[in-house]
Amino acid sequence: MSALSARKCREVVRNAQFVIAIELLCGAQALDLFTNLKPGAGTLAAYRAVRKVVPHLDKDRILSYDINTIVSLIKSGDLLKAVEAEVGQMV
Repeated sequence: MSALSARKCREVVRNAQFVIAIELLCGAQALDLFTNLKPGAGTLAAYRAVRKVVPHLDKDRILSYDINTIVSLIKSGDLLKAVEAEVGQMV
């Protein structure tokens, strides 16, 4: 029973990483398009980390590459490090 639960938990975490990556991609695009928005320090740090690895979407392209790149950014911990460098350690 516990092995099955662990496998299901791993799948849930993996799916959550993809959802968060898509949200980050959409949020970065929104900040690009709505230049009158003033993001907070943590949001701006996350935006910059995303934009270091994924460029602005100015024409159609396959987004799965961008999403996978952001998932890698999440898994590596680099996104968290960038945000924590601006706002302090998150618990």
